[in-house]
Amino acid sequence: TGLEIETLNGEPGVYSARYARGNATFDDNVNKVLEKMQGIANRSARFKTVITYYNNGTYVQFEGITEGEITTEKHGEEGFGYDPIFRPNGSTKTYAQMSLEEKNTFSHRKKSFSAFANYPCETLLSWSSRMKKITIAAVVLTALLRACQRPSNRAYFRLPFLIPLFFL
Repeated sequence: TGLEIETLNGEPGVYSARYARGNATFDDNVNKVLEKMQGIANRSARFKTVITYYNNGTYVQFEGITEGEITTEKHGEEGFGYDPIFRPNGSTKTYAQMSLEEKNTFSHRKKSFSAFANYPCETLLSWSSRMKKITIAAVVLTALLRACQRPSNRAYFRLPFLIPLFFL
């Protein structure tokens, strides 16, 4: 997952968590973006998440993108990271001003997980063993649970889409 800012040629991108270097805090990263964006009219940005699935030499990627803009100052107290300065298209609020339910309607992570969950299982799974399918579901569940370890992420992920994997 990363924040890509058009005017900054895609920065911070994959370096979003370490944008201000070293042991930078979320605030340090946000302040660096605001500094770099001072006086810039084009504030277009997007959050992008990519999930990559690998099986028998084949990679399949599932992308989730939320287009928006960088505000000129911080707004809101919720969320984490760049939430106080990212306003998704179609909203008057930054992510940090939204409830978790509101934020989930725009979520780039939700979009990528939904794309993965809706991908035809026959394509992902080239074997028929029920046990192997359950193993894949367990791997996905483990990844989701790790992503949910941050308290601010917990409401983004709904797990019901995993249930169909068990009954294929």
